[in-house]
Amino acid sequence: MFDFATTGKPMLFFAYDLERYRDEVHGCYLDLEAEAPGPVLRTSDEVVDALRAGAHDVDADDAYAAFVKVYCPYDDGFASARAVERILRIAPELRLGAPG
Repeated sequence: MFDFATTGKPMLFFAYDLERYRDEVHGCYLDLEAEAPGPVLRTSDEVVDALRAGAHDVDADDAYAAFVKVYCPYDDGFASARAVERILRIAPELRLGAPG
């Protein structure tokens, strides 16, 4: 969900076993019910209903915007370019066509 949130596309979370997973098996890194950038659904019928209703408007979804702001603040599509630029600033001899 963290990587996908940067696409701005809607997400549905089929968490039929959320309580068991959270409380007994592994635990969660965040409170999915409070912070998920989309509805947390417990039953197959809820999933079917959500799909039939169509994609929700993520631009108008405060939970989605808050999630992206907290968990994806630097994901603007240019992270790799920034990383390469920093590396080349530190080690310019790595530039293509550099002498030596």
